[in-house]
Amino acid sequence: MGWQYDYKINDSRGASSGTAVLDVFKMFRIVPERTAGLRGSNATIPFRHGEVGDVMKWSPGFEIRTEGDLRFTDSAGAVTDPNLGPGHVHENLLLWRQLVIGGTTQLWFGRDDPSAGRVEVPFEVLFVPPISTDPRRRINTLLRTRWPFWSEETQRTAIAVASFVLAGTAPVGDAVFKIVGGTNVKVTHNQTGDFIQIEGATPAGGILVDCGLRKSTNVTGGASAEFQVEKSVPYWIQMEPGTVTFTVTGGGTVTVDLYEQYR
Repeated sequence: MGWQYDYKINDSRGASSGTAVLDVFKMFRIVPERTAGLRGSNATIPFRHGEVGDVMKWSPGFEIRTEGDLRFTDSAGAVTDPNLGPGHVHENLLLWRQLVIGGTTQLWFGRDDPSAGRVEVPFEVLFVPPISTDPRRRINTLLRTRWPFWSEETQRTAIAVASFVLAGTAPVGDAVFKIVGGTNVKVTHNQTGDFIQIEGATPAGGILVDCGLRKSTNVTGGASAEFQVEKSVPYWIQMEPGTVTFTVTGGGTVTVDLYEQYR
């Protein structure tokens, strides 16, 4: 990844409406991990596989090592110190620290992707505050993401589950299913055979099954519906990119909201 991705940080989803990183840095980039190869070393994507107690390979997150050169200009663009001594750079360092560790436990880091458009991921600063190297202006910040892939910023909503095409380059494991009406409604993912099932009559207004937060709630009133929802696997439903189909039995209407995912 290079220096041209229009990185932004926000305290909620929709990072594109947050603070532009280049307001603080003259240059900013994600530093790729490297691994030994036939040519000495090869850049690798910042993703580590892990297991969470089931047969699926899944990582709860990955580390993003960032590097940037702080600006030495004021808000009007004037250089505050031509010798790169103390000046506006310290204000920018303070602003950066406030942005990434200023009391907010989780932030959203967004960027433009050449093929995917606007993508983002939630993160926390890992271990230490941003540190400065390379005479007081180059800042390294280590971020830890909440989940393993970049998420499309725009959510797809109310998708009929019978058949749809899922774009992206990574599986979606945090979809939210809405089940309205029916009795003993069973929603089976045809590509894997995994399912979620409502036991008994679906309550008025329906049930939301959130595969990312691992919780089920009534649409009306928001009370927990965990006692009524059966899941066949610990990760509930996980969908790979491509054509996705579901079989629904027991009547009712089933739709899904999701964010497409990218590696």
